[in-house]
Amino acid sequence: MKMLMDLVRNNHIKTVVGSSLGGFYAILLGEYFDLRLILINPSLEPHKALVDKLGTVQIYGSDSTFEWTEQDLEMLSWAAEDVNKSLTPGQSNQTWPNILCLLSAKDERLDAKATAEVFSMSHVVIDPDQDHRFSDLSKYADQIRRIANAPSFAGESDQIEE
Repeated sequence: MKMLMDLVRNNHIKTVVGSSLGGFYAILLGEYFDLRLILINPSLEPHKALVDKLGTVQIYGSDSTFEWTEQDLEMLSWAAEDVNKSLTPGQSNQTWPNILCLLSAKDERLDAKATAEVFSMSHVVIDPDQDHRFSDLSKYADQIRRIANAPSFAGESDQIEE
């Protein structure tokens, strides 16, 4: 998380896209920075959703592996407390209109309807055909661009750096 926070801070990043566990981390970053978030099937309780992945895990699309441990799940459990706080209106620093949450009705890992309720103050789309990987974002390109280029609520310039 420290590495991600340093990347956002040092590179003046204003938009973060995160899918699944990456969405979880994006939500945490959104609590500390005024960010626009594009969340794709974000995991809200990865410490529960990833229990079945303990052990050696192959990195998707690669021959590389890593070890997923009980300690990793414990750290995610602690971070989930911050995520829950950041998703509670009135206790959150999130800029809800600057969040687009794309969910899959056929997600085999996460409950799209429950997640949609959590993000009801943001822009939510439930796609009837996608699964957890959400392999086709093309029909949401305009919505993604609109959020990614939205002006900040903290007074940031509308100019987007190339």
